[in-house]
Amino acid sequence: MHPYENTSFIFMLAFIGLVYYYARKAYFEGKTINLHNLDLVTMGYLEDQPIIQQIVATKPSFESQQLYFDCIEALHALGMKKTEAKKKAKFIFSTMSDPPSSVQEFLMIALKN
Repeated sequence: MHPYENTSFIFMLAFIGLVYYYARKAYFEGKTINLHNLDLVTMGYLEDQPIIQQIVATKPSFESQQLYFDCIEALHALGMKKTEAKKKAKFIFSTMSDPPSSVQEFLMIALKN
């Protein structure tokens, strides 16, 4: 008989004994489990904070509009370098009080200068 043959059997008996011990201890101490609230760990919580919104009437940035990108692409398609096209479009959109409303109008202004 090999000396390590019964090792797993001994560990199994020890485990069953521990489970039995803690189950008996919990039963006789009268600890009850509330089945409606089984959360034992608080992962986090939310606090209701008042949301203060400040409404600011600002003109939307021309750099986020599709027309601005289309104008840059139009200048690039006409043979201008991309960086130069961006500079020219930014200059026209930022300096004019009434920016162009179409690519054609932008091209007329951009190619005049």
